[in-house]
Parts: sequence; C-alpha cells; structure tokens
Amino acid sequence: VMVKEEYLPLLDGKFSADGVSYALRGEEEAVLLSAEDIEGFFAVPRAVIYDGKEYPVTEIGNGAFARTNLTSVLVSEGVKKLASGVFSGCEYLEYAELPETLETIGRQVFSDCVSLERIALPDGIKRIEYGAFLGCGSLFRVELPETLTVIDEKAFSGCKALKTLDFPQNLEEIGVETFSECTALTSVILPNLQRIGDGAFSDCKALTVVSLADAAILGERLFDGAEVTLYTSMTGRVLSYAAGNDIPYVIVGADEPCIVRLPERFAIEDDYPYHEVFALILSENGISALSDYEVDFAKDACGYLTATLTWGDFSHTYEIFVSYTETVLTDTDTRGARYEFDPMTKTATLIFLPEYVRPSKIYT
Repeated sequence: VMVKEEYLPLLDGKFSADGVSYALRGEEEAVLLSAEDIEGFFAVPRAVIYDGKEYPVTEIGNGAFARTNLTSVLVSEGVKKLASGVFSGCEYLEYAELPETLETIGRQVFSDCVSLERIALPDGIKRIEYGAFLGCGSLFRVELPETLTVIDEKAFSGCKALKTLDFPQNLEEIGVETFSECTALTSVILPNLQRIGDGAFSDCKALTVVSLADAAILGERLFDGAEVTLYTSMTGRVLSYAAGNDIPYVIVGADEPCIVRLPERFAIEDDYPYHEVFALILSENGISALSDYEVDFAKDACGYLTATLTWGDFSHTYEIFVSYTETVLTDTDTRGARYEFDPMTKTATLIFLPEYVRPSKIYT
C-alpha cells in the first residue's frame, strides 16, 4: 500500500472518528481509547484534530483493540505506551509493527493472539509486563531490545512455536513461569542475571541446553519437565544449584570453546550449516555463543570427510558426512557406477564401481 497523504482523523463532539474513540489529555496529547468494530488492517494515526487543533496520539488505552477482528496493525511513531490488554484476544492478528518511540507495553498486551507469528520490540522498552505474550501459540520469532532489563511473570508462557531467543546483555531478571510451556524451545543462552523466578522454563519439553554463568537468586523447579544440561562457570551460584538439584552440568572456560553441537551431515549443494554449530565461550558478560569461527574441509568431495573448526588459536577436528543426490540416466551415473532398479519398491542397488571410486567411503 502506498500512502500518498497522511490521514489525521477529525474528531466529532464525542471525540470519535471512523468508529474509533479518543480522549484528549490536557492541551497537548490524545489517547486512543477504543476501536471495537475494527477489522483487517489498521494504522494508528500520528495525531487527531479537534476544534482545529492537532493532538499527537501518545498512548493506546486498556483493551482498546481487545477481541476485535484485527489482522495487522501499524502503531505510529509518537506512541509511547501500550496499556494493559490492548490487543488481547485478537485471534486473527498476524502482524504488528511497533514504533521506536514506544517505552511501555502493558500487562497481557498481546495475550492469546494465537495467529501472531513475529514481533520486534524497539529499544527503549526496559520491561515486558506480566503475560504480555501469554498463549501466543504461533509466535516463533521475537526480537528483544538491548535496553530490556526485566521480563515479568508468564510473559511468554505457552508460546509453543518459539524455538530460539536472543537475550540482551542488560537483562537482569526473568519472572515466575516466564517461558513455561514453550515446548519448541531447544536452547537458551542467558547473560549474568540477578534473579530467575520459580518454574521459569518449566514444561519446555524440547529444552536441552541452558547456559548461565551466574545468577544472584535462582528459583525452584526452573526446568521441571525438561531434560536440561546446564553450561556454567567454575564459580558462582549456578554450579551449586545444578549439583543440588541433580541437574547435569558442564564447566565452560574462557580459553577454548565448549562445543555443544556440531553438524554430522549435510548435502553437498549446501554451504556448511553454520547455524547448526553450537559452541559456548565464557566472556565478561557471562556465557556467549561462539562467533567468528571457520570450518575447513574438502569442498570438492563428498562422503566421510575430515573437518576442522578454527577459532583464533583454537582448532577442533572431527568427521562429517557430505551427501548428494543426482539424476541417473538408465543404469549409470557420470562416474561409471552402475545400478539396478526395482520399479516395484522404487529402490536402486549399486552393482559396480570403477577402480578410482573404490577407496572412497562415498557409497557406504
């Protein structure tokens, strides 16, 4: 959609326009109060006009769009606050664009938005309130701001599609059951924290890796329902917490990476699957994922190959299997290998290899 002219609603005597109600706050600001009949896409106006004067919209009030048939929303620059439950229960809402001016998002602001798939929270937000994204079952991508310090109770509880999350270094606190029932979440890398509330990652059934160097206060039942290995430092409370709660742990150092996972196989037409490499290093702010590494292997071969991961002076050699798929004409491929085909089972049997191929493990 190309917008050629800015739309500023003209308010009537009841402070409404186009089925949307507003309130004027003093002589300078407007608050969007209610939009009960909104359907489809809606753009929150930058300002409204009343009695010839322009009032910037700086806030959206409690439950303003709750349980409407909204499908996508653009919140204009200038809005500083989304009050409690603004979009709660908007089951068709798939997309929301938030402004850089936003400073506050209220309790349960997007709760039960079951179609919402992604959200980017702008810098300036320091706290995510209680249940902000509670029950957003389709939410798989969340961009958290670097300014964020607190994620409150049940903020992302029940976000069953959420697989990964990048936590900002400034984060200090995670509340009670904040990520409970995030059943697709597989790994979590946390900065040093002040507090983690009870059951923060409970019932995260796919969660296997949690890295946390230190935390001042650790709640009970943090990982109930998950088979987690804790990656931590030699000092700090996390190590004693893991030992005291029979949680497997691994010590992460600063001199060389702690390798959690390396890909064992991939297709020859793909570049090396760097997104599957998972290695941790102890740094000033806690434990972070390894970056700026290289993986060397024979690029013109396939089968079982030796690969070397290098990071500065550190190197680690391991074996990978590189596979390929090819189109075969009749009964032979381009290297002279011959096959027999069974049309009933749709399987192929390798029956002959030329001498130059035989030392390879390609056809194992």
